Amino acid sequence: MKSVPTIAAASAAGIVAAALAPGLVLLIASGASREGLGAMLLLFLFGAPLAALHMWFIGLPLYLYLDSRGWMGWLQVALAGFLVGVVPLLLLTLLNRGHVGLSALPGMALGFGGPGLVGGLAFRAVYGRRVVG
Repeated sequence: MKSVPTIAAASAAGIVAAALAPGLVLLIASGASREGLGAMLLLFLFGAPLAALHMWFIGLPLYLYLDSRGWMGWLQVALAGFLVGVVPLLLLTLLNRGHVGLSALPGMALGFGGPGLVGGLAFRAVYGRRVVG
């Protein structure tokens, strides 16, 4: 009998993937140095709770709603994951009214949207597609 992954397992995979993504990029960019490994661990420790909040309060409800409509293929999951990472950042930036320069937004969007994209794809890879009806 084939086991069906649960939402909890898929959420854990998405959270871990999203939290590890920036650290792995930094580790590779540092040439796998000891400092890069330490930075990766710190990024994971900071990123995991942030990824969990994004996953549970924005990503998971969005995924379940859109999947029930049959709209969650791989490309849609990647786009939704990117937006789940970026939209809260953009809202906070707009609420701060310019405390972050607009020139920093593309880098910040990539820094938050990239892990969101990776986390969304990891969730979809584990959970699969559950079209209702």
